Amino acid sequence: MGWAIENKTFLFTKLGYLISVENDKGKFLDVAGAGEIKDTVLKEYGVDTAKYRAVAYGIGLERLAMIKYGINFIQEATAVTV
Repeated sequence: MGWAIENKTFLFTKLGYLISVENDKGKFLDVAGAGEIKDTVLKEYGVDTAKYRAVAYGIGLERLAMIKYGINFIQEATAVTV
């Protein structure tokens, strides 16, 4: 299994990164992202962008669990067999 970091911008960021992890079938699954929040977004909340910067980040714990347990679709984790 491998992992990759790539430059990625999201709707609300100007600089960012996306971290992906390879599953046992050789497919990469996005598990985390981060980036510097755009000035326009900060200004909407009254932040003085000359003084402050902000970073957004997130990690998909369910995605890490999918890789660990070999789950291809998250619905498989909650499926009930009757």
